[in-house]
Amino acid sequence: PTQLDDLLRGEISAMQAYDKALENTKDAKVRGQLQAIRRDHEQAMSKLSKFVASKPELLEDTESSGAWGAFVK
Repeated sequence: PTQLDDLLRGEISAMQAYDKALENTKDAKVRGQLQAIRRDHEQAMSKLSKFVASKPELLEDTESSGAWGAFVK
């Protein structure tokens, strides 16, 4: 894997982590903050994916988020 692949995996796993946190957060203020940070990671993922377009499996396969993705699950 290239460094871009690793960065993309990191952004995917960050988004998964924020999704899990959002599932378990009831406080509206905290949810808003988590959603804003998740959007930042989503934008970074979107930008990185343009450079890794030859590897769509990274975006489709939830296992591709690597060790952090496993930790989140």
